[in-house]
Amino acid sequence: FYDTDGTEIRSFSSVEPEVSEEASKEDPDRDPVVPTKAGMNRFAWDMRYHGSLPIACTFDRPTGPLAVPGHYEARLTAEGKTHCKPFEIRKDPRINVTQEDLQAQFKLAVRIRDKVSEANYGVSQLRSVYQQIDQWVGRVEKKSSEELVARMARIFKEKLTAIEHELVEPRAADSLNRLNYPFKLIEKLSALTSVVTYADAMPSRQAYEVCDYLTDQIDGQLV
Repeated sequence: FYDTDGTEIRSFSSVEPEVSEEASKEDPDRDPVVPTKAGMNRFAWDMRYHGSLPIACTFDRPTGPLAVPGHYEARLTAEGKTHCKPFEIRKDPRINVTQEDLQAQFKLAVRIRDKVSEANYGVSQLRSVYQQIDQWVGRVEKKSSEELVARMARIFKEKLTAIEHELVEPRAADSLNRLNYPFKLIEKLSALTSVVTYADAMPSRQAYEVCDYLTDQIDGQLV
């Protein structure tokens, strides 16, 4: 699916991704597969852009921003040939809202999504550094520098862990544990999405202020 500028919004494949049953259960919101059975097939796009980049140890992944009313294009590629079909998303006539209001809502939702993705990527990088540190500690095992390296590694990991725990709560990996631990910065910003997109309306001033505040807090941890 593409917008009027020819920019890809979201793509889907007829090939089932190779994921384990456990991974499938952990990500129930993964992209649907395009059916290719003989005869007539139907595939419905939910009119949403892709969601934020997910990371492990999070309970959910927010859905992407809803496309605003306007003209779009669907492209179907099969056996080396691409078929294009323009279509239009229309505003609900029962709702008294302007195109500018919906566009502002969309832009803020995209801004939140992108910042959550950036923060999630930062957490993934932190966890990658953990593994590298452990590997270095393992390389000096039973050597004269083992104690020094282990001590420095412990100090470094403690600092990185403190940053990670400001960004995300790894212990809140399911709905039950979420009740036992407070929301951290990424979860707070992600939750703001539901406030911004609750109704077809211009985001409130408070929504912008909260977004600015949480963005600054996240940036402070990722520096």
